[in-house]
Amino acid sequence: MIRDTGIPAHLVAALSKEQTVEEILSDFPSLSKTQVEAAIEYAKAYPKRGRPYAPRSLKRTLSEMADLGVFDGDDRPEESAPRPIP
Repeated sequence: MIRDTGIPAHLVAALSKEQTVEEILSDFPSLSKTQVEAAIEYAKAYPKRGRPYAPRSLKRTLSEMADLGVFDGDDRPEESAPRPIP
């Protein structure tokens, strides 16, 4: 855990694989640039065991999906009705 935040260092390091430090800071405004860089170095020295964290934050993934229009409603009520399972 990163001191005084409750955010796992390995989570921040996993995000750094596909996100820049600035993107991580926008997703976690309670962190400083120094904390993010230290978390990345810590994870290199002490790799996480077990299931890995996702390389993109949920906040950023949902934002990108919204920008693509995934959550926009359509005016096609016939498609939103229940359909029988074959």
